[in-house]
Amino acid sequence: MNTQKIKTIEEYLNSHSSQMEEIIDNLVEFATLHPGHIVPQAYFQMLARIVPQCSIELMILKKIEDEVQIFLIQRPENDPEWPNKWHFPGCIMRFDDTEKTMLDRLLNDELQNSNLKPNLAFTYVTTSKTRRRGPCMHLVHIEKVVPNTEFETGQFYNINKLPEKTIHHHRDMIGEMKTRWLKTNFFD
Repeated sequence: MNTQKIKTIEEYLNSHSSQMEEIIDNLVEFATLHPGHIVPQAYFQMLARIVPQCSIELMILKKIEDEVQIFLIQRPENDPEWPNKWHFPGCIMRFDDTEKTMLDRLLNDELQNSNLKPNLAFTYVTTSKTRRRGPCMHLVHIEKVVPNTEFETGQFYNINKLPEKTIHHHRDMIGEMKTRWLKTNFFD
């Protein structure tokens, strides 16, 4: 560990603490004045690299004969983190969110006013020094739907044959779900 470099960075941060405090105060004021809006993307990306995040994720599952399928949607081509990648619906916690407001936003934005009533199934933590985002605590909800269920966006995929471009940590969470839930006669 380079103690000189650490000392230099610490001195820099200490000498700029009033400027950093002002930026944080402005972000808090922005979030307070614009409830439900996210802070500007550039600031979110900077903070997300070092501040642990919380997200709600929704795994929608259905079973057709012996095949379990999961609902995935594709991120847009201009997505700053995962362009054109597949994922299950989810959202990051905002400044003024509660679990209910997060779930409502997720259901409205990604599933167009779905009447689903998902339940918290498990938590999952992602940490990676290679991600552009830092650690995240994912509150994974699971909803079981009838075989003929479809949504306007996205599509269902066999959980053992996911699209090649599925976001890596979503693949990992699907693996965790298979271990924790599908082995417990979830569909019986």
